[in-house]
Amino acid sequence: MDAGEALRAYGLENVADLPVNSDAYSIGLEKECLLLVACDAADKPIGFAFVKSIDGQAHLKEISVLRRYMRQGIGKQLLGLSEKWARDQGYQKITLTTYEFIPFNAPFYESMGYTVFTPSAAWPALLEIRQQEKAQGLDRQPRVCMFKTL
Repeated sequence: MDAGEALRAYGLENVADLPVNSDAYSIGLEKECLLLVACDAADKPIGFAFVKSIDGQAHLKEISVLRRYMRQGIGKQLLGLSEKWARDQGYQKITLTTYEFIPFNAPFYESMGYTVFTPSAAWPALLEIRQQEKAQGLDRQPRVCMFKTL
């Protein structure tokens, strides 16, 4: 999706230039996961959310909306449906990692009831995700872990 292009304004050209890796999603599709796709009136994909189970809780791996459809509530709808799915699956929390100061990242999630936290050893998969993000060079801007109690 072209949503990564919006990160260029924040000095994250390296993230915007990352290739789309569909294998990461198809290989990662597990029994307990959710892939939501938002479509336009012509049934063309305009956004998605991918949630999976890690550390015994739901984890929002990614949410993305095409730039021309941003700020129309599509991301909020995808997030709300992701949270509903997680609740319906019996999860108590949903986690994510995101950029701390980019307005459509952590500030957006905070407005939706998420809280920044530092994962402990009780969150080994989340700690591994953060290590992978650092190895990929995603930390040019500060990143945080967040959670919401469902």
